[in-house]
Amino acid sequence: MHRPRPPRLAEQILKAVILCLALLIASPAWAGEGEAGRTLQLEVSINGQPTKLITPFTDVKGKGLVTTRGELAELFIKAPGTGAAEDTIALSSIPGLRYELNENAQTVNLVVGDAVRMRRTYDAYSNGAAPTAGTADYGFVTNYNVFSSANQSLHSAYAPYFTGTNVTLDSRFITPYGVLSQTAIVGPNVTGNTDTLRLDTYAVRVDPEALRTYRVGDAVTGGLSWTHPIRIGGAQLQHDYAFRPDLVTASLPSVSGSAAVPSTVDVYINNVRSISQSVGAGPYQITNLPIYSGSGEARVVVRDASGKETATNLAFFSTPRLLREGVYESSVEVGVPRLRYGIMSDDYEAQPVGAATLRMGMLDWLTAEAHTEGGLGLANGGAGLVARMGTAGVVNFAVSGSTGQRGSGIQTYGSFDTKVGPVSFHVSSQRALGGYDDLAAATSRLRPSVYSSGSGLGTAVAGSLLSTKQIRSLDGMSFSVPIEFDKSSIGASFLQAKTVDGQSSRIATVTYSRPLFVDANFFATAFRDFADARGTGIFVGVSMPLGKTRAAPIVGQNAIVASNYQSTSQGHALTTDVISSSDNSVGSWGWRIRDSEGTAPFREAGVSHRTAIARVDANVRQDNDGLVGRFQADGAVVALGGNVYFSNRIDDGFGVVSAGAPGVKVAQDNRFIGETDDEGKLLVPNLRSYRANRITIDPTNLPIDAEVDRTVQTVTPAFRSGVYVDFKVNTIVQAAIVIFKKADGAFVPAGSEVTLPGDKAPRVVGYDGQIYLNNLAAQNTAAVKLVDGSTCNASFAYVFKQGEQSVIGPITCQ
Repeated sequence: MHRPRPPRLAEQILKAVILCLALLIASPAWAGEGEAGRTLQLEVSINGQPTKLITPFTDVKGKGLVTTRGELAELFIKAPGTGAAEDTIALSSIPGLRYELNENAQTVNLVVGDAVRMRRTYDAYSNGAAPTAGTADYGFVTNYNVFSSANQSLHSAYAPYFTGTNVTLDSRFITPYGVLSQTAIVGPNVTGNTDTLRLDTYAVRVDPEALRTYRVGDAVTGGLSWTHPIRIGGAQLQHDYAFRPDLVTASLPSVSGSAAVPSTVDVYINNVRSISQSVGAGPYQITNLPIYSGSGEARVVVRDASGKETATNLAFFSTPRLLREGVYESSVEVGVPRLRYGIMSDDYEAQPVGAATLRMGMLDWLTAEAHTEGGLGLANGGAGLVARMGTAGVVNFAVSGSTGQRGSGIQTYGSFDTKVGPVSFHVSSQRALGGYDDLAAATSRLRPSVYSSGSGLGTAVAGSLLSTKQIRSLDGMSFSVPIEFDKSSIGASFLQAKTVDGQSSRIATVTYSRPLFVDANFFATAFRDFADARGTGIFVGVSMPLGKTRAAPIVGQNAIVASNYQSTSQGHALTTDVISSSDNSVGSWGWRIRDSEGTAPFREAGVSHRTAIARVDANVRQDNDGLVGRFQADGAVVALGGNVYFSNRIDDGFGVVSAGAPGVKVAQDNRFIGETDDEGKLLVPNLRSYRANRITIDPTNLPIDAEVDRTVQTVTPAFRSGVYVDFKVNTIVQAAIVIFKKADGAFVPAGSEVTLPGDKAPRVVGYDGQIYLNNLAAQNTAAVKLVDGSTCNASFAYVFKQGEQSVIGPITCQ
């Protein structure tokens, strides 16, 4: 009998290693253990709903599962207190949370209530991604409006009298660094001589990423509802969002709730579905509902995967006068005041002035305003607030003060807007007390009472027509009520104003409208100035579209007829119009016939037509004095990419497309624009600045031997700028279809590879030994690698033929 031999040391060590490996295999979730505990990688569920996230936890003795504050935020779980993302938090320290750990399945289920969960936010506003920086090429645009008229007296035997032609110009020179603009009017002045009246001259550069606009030259100072902007010549810096449609600046309504499981939330605004949003389980908030003005009711319907629905109703009130929290707009100007704008070309006061305006969203329901200005011996400053009062409405209050040569004083302003059910109501009041003064009033006093000489179209005009009297008090009130049972509406307004010299006006207006048969509409307006007995009148009328009547084939689908009667202290008139408006499409026509009978009868007829290069209008008017004929043309002249084009008016971006060949069809955002001219170019006049514009060309009309890398380009013009869109079409292509055969007469099999001298990569042969080869020379030698790995060579000549697809072969490869 043998006693068992004691295990050797080496065997003991081997067994210990095997045991450790076995333990690791048996516990796959156990990645390591130290003094801090075991590290576990667990798939997380919340209230039994998978999150599809794997989160690292540490199993610490005496504490249980521990993770970081940042990992909890990824799970939308609130961690107690505040701290850094890397701070560790024990799950057991979170009130209202318990967990169920399954190490074998490597999962953990967190059982929580809404108080422990973070709210998920979904933005309902969608207007595209943030635009890239706008691009611009060097170019020039001039918008023009030509107006001419001639008179023929019924009481004279003389020939018609031509009164002259005025041309209004809006020109801008475009560069990659900004835009230089000039507006002017050219025409006869009161002496009969042709003169030029300069309006605005300025250079502007827009930085959409920094939300800044830089302007040098003529400008209008920034303003608020309780301030009075002025024109200056100088520099302006503005911070605004006009060039960023992807950003929401207004404080828009939001809805919130909680979903037990992943669901779909539908939001109905005044019974019209405006948003459908998928939300995860837990608390949610849908922000920036598309409601920009007014009040109403939102119905929120939550629908889960099983079809179960829950609905709630929420009242809201929204106004564009409120900014979102943290959003601000500003404007800063410095320069010299401009006087008699539109009358004199260069009339500036020598004394400098400055102004600054700021609006900031303090909270989503509260916006602060501030304005300051100074110069011409005065200083002025004020502040105000715009606040939403729940669903009751919006209140605006501001106080400003001034000191200067006229003494000191203050101005108060207040307004309230609300909508209760279908009734809209507005009231406002502005008062100037003491010696209150501002730059608008101070510059108005600089204008002379009468002037009779100087350059410009408006010389010898009485200063009384130009003077601006400072308003000392201005009160207004208005309301409108739709009458649901009658499908009509009624509105009323009252305005009271008093100037610095004591003149006052108190005007009340009442309006009423009601739909009639065949989409016709009845309207009536009555007004009275209680400070002037002559300021009383009534205006009633009926309008009806003719597109749904038997007259539609004659007058057109968009024609309307309107008749109205008006009576004032100056007389009465019964006027009838039949109008068919032209649209923005090239080739559209419009016309108008008017007859007015009463104290001062007249008749008028006109026609308009939109061509590819301009819109033209002509009309003739007959009254007791004679005949008046008028002609008007509105269009643009564009220079870009080495060519000059004529177009309809261009107020925003534009582009010139180069497609390399005539007759190529061009589309903008899938809408056909036109075909390229003899030089292969086309002007696209209506591109949107700082927005993505998709330009496509149809390659079917390209020459058969042309090459084009792409048929779609997306361009983003800068502010009122033009871009040259070159599709780089190559119409001088040394190319041909070459057919290769093997020495036995069979076609080179598909998939074989052909290489020409200078090629960076081989070309692949198609069926029947055919292959398209470009960059050919007069004599060519091709190396062919067959699919079985064997090789051969073939030589052939090539002759270029413009506009033809050359076919060479079959060429024997040996």
